[in-house]
Amino acid sequence: MSVALEDATLAVLASRLRSGHLRSAELVEGCLARIESERDLNAVVERDAGGARRAAREADRLLRTDAAAAGPLCGLPVTVKRTFEVLGYPHLEQDVAPGTEFGRPATRDAAVVAAARTAGAIVVGRTNAPPRAADIDTWHPAFGRTTHPAGPGLSPGGSSGGSAAAVAAGHTTFDIASDDAGSARIPAQLCGVYALRPTLGAISAFGHVPGPLTDAEAPGTLCVSLITRHAADLGFLWRALGPGAAGGASGPVAVVLTDRGAPMSPAVGETLRAAVARLRSAGHRIDDVDLPVDLAENWLLCQQLLYTDENPADDDLEGAHGLPEPTSDATPIEIAWWCAGLSPRRRHGLRCARAALRARWQQFFAGYTALLTPVMGLAALAPRNRRVPLLVDDVVIDGADVPTFSLSVWCALASVAGLPAATMPVRDPVTGTAAAFQVLAGHGREAALLDVVERLSAALADPAPSRRGGS
Repeated sequence: MSVALEDATLAVLASRLRSGHLRSAELVEGCLARIESERDLNAVVERDAGGARRAAREADRLLRTDAAAAGPLCGLPVTVKRTFEVLGYPHLEQDVAPGTEFGRPATRDAAVVAAARTAGAIVVGRTNAPPRAADIDTWHPAFGRTTHPAGPGLSPGGSSGGSAAAVAAGHTTFDIASDDAGSARIPAQLCGVYALRPTLGAISAFGHVPGPLTDAEAPGTLCVSLITRHAADLGFLWRALGPGAAGGASGPVAVVLTDRGAPMSPAVGETLRAAVARLRSAGHRIDDVDLPVDLAENWLLCQQLLYTDENPADDDLEGAHGLPEPTSDATPIEIAWWCAGLSPRRRHGLRCARAALRARWQQFFAGYTALLTPVMGLAALAPRNRRVPLLVDDVVIDGADVPTFSLSVWCALASVAGLPAATMPVRDPVTGTAAAFQVLAGHGREAALLDVVERLSAALADPAPSRRGGS
């Protein structure tokens, strides 16, 4: 791929493919060559070069002979987070829950991968992820560590760190990732790219490992997510892969940048405040508001939902070892212990609390099209010491030790309520500090959300990420 093509949006690439000014084979070869020449990044860890080349030739033939029959993504290379089943690719023991079959090549595509292929996308490989997608960094015992495009001293985040790094480095035109409590949104911020976590269940997560066992099973907090280089690419993909919804942005946008339950580095806070000021100067109405939910209590509920999803219910237990019910200042490991073997009655209580929070958000978004918050309180992360379990690990924010897992506290707003949310990267033009807004909208309002992201990104005029050497 030439630099011009790297900078092109998906819509432009698709148009060039249909006009004959570009061939899918060129795009695929460019991606494969870059993956091979930049193997130190270790983002795309499984490849099927032969299958991708054959699919590219078929896409070029279809576009040449019957373009009207080609899907909207025809000829575009895509990578897939390796937590998704992709026909012929195996899952390893570290990736699955105990008792689940492993080591076999997948005999089917995950639902979203099948949808992408039907739309014409070409799978060139799978991107790295930690075992069971359970870390905020990206390291796998079989594939090693994924490095940040800016260098090995930085982490691309997790668990979709391979996905975000591959997109930022130009190893793919977009990536199909997943998100529980920020698994796509946090890596997108760290790598300076865009991510969309749709309304819970809007895109089937069937075929994600671990994940729902049937297409009808409730997904808990797990969402299929999309990672791209450009704001406009999210809307392009949503129209191709989403269920479809009319209506762009029409109302005001709200913003919340600080909360007692979320420590933040001064650099991130200053960068986001400066970006809001720039947006207001450009004529955008951005209202300062209070959150409709308590951020710390919401984070506590998010952890309880995540941990109970990991553990089977026990009719005889009210909480592991009779531990007292955790409060919002409990550590992640304390909450996890309490959730072990949680009774059905307690689980029902968590579902009721979640429903109540959803109702508050519904009322909030009756008055606002979107809400801007931070994605997380740090601009960058160092690679984690993999010998330290995530739930007992700490990071330092503004001189204070903070549980590493609690970096997801802002992302948990969308995860608990099932709201659509996007990562919108920003960079301070004076200091160069990179951060990102999380942009949330009401249930099923992806079209409005992505319209806001595209308009605000254009107003901030932030460029797409440099391919290597910067984020």
